[in-house]
Amino acid sequence: MSKKKECTPVSEAMHNTLMTHFKKYVIVDGMPADVQKYVNSGDVNKVDKLQRNIIEMYKLDFTKYEQFENAVIQELTAHGFSVYFYNSHKNSELDFLIEKGGEVVPIEVKSGKVYYVHSAISKACENPEYNIHQAYVLGDCNISQEGKITYYPVYLCNFIRDDVSLPILKPL
Repeated sequence: MSKKKECTPVSEAMHNTLMTHFKKYVIVDGMPADVQKYVNSGDVNKVDKLQRNIIEMYKLDFTKYEQFENAVIQELTAHGFSVYFYNSHKNSELDFLIEKGGEVVPIEVKSGKVYYVHSAISKACENPEYNIHQAYVLGDCNISQEGKITYYPVYLCNFIRDDVSLPILKPL
C-alpha cells in the first residue's frame, strides 16, 4: 500500500525567495560566461545583455555559414556537379555529396576557424561500407591535405574539378 504524501505549503516568504532564485537560475542558464557575469555583478540584466550578444554572434555565424553553403552549391552546380545532401542518425549529416570520377565524394562547409572539427565527414571516410577515397572541407582555412580529406579555402571550391591543378600562383 502506498502512503499518502503530505502537501504542506512553504511560507510565502520562502516561496518567493525560492521562485526568485529559480528565475535567476533559468536566466543565467549555466553557461560559464553567464554564470561568471552573474557572480561578478549579481545583476540579471547584465546577464540578459550578455546572452543577447551571444545570440547575435550565433546568428551572424549561422548567416555566414548559410552564405558559404549557398556559394559552394552554386559553384559546384556551375561546374556540372549534381549536389546531394546526406543525413543519417548513425553517421550525422554531410553538407554535400557529389559524384566525381565514379566515386561519391563528401563535402563539408565550415564558416568558422574551427574547420578541422568535422566528425560527420571523418566518420564517412572511416566507414569501409562507404568506400570513400576523397573528401573536402571548405572553409576559412588554407590549402592542406590530411589523409583522405583535402582542405580548401571556400573561395577555391572550383578546385574540386579534375581539370584544375595546384598551385595556381607562383611564389613572389
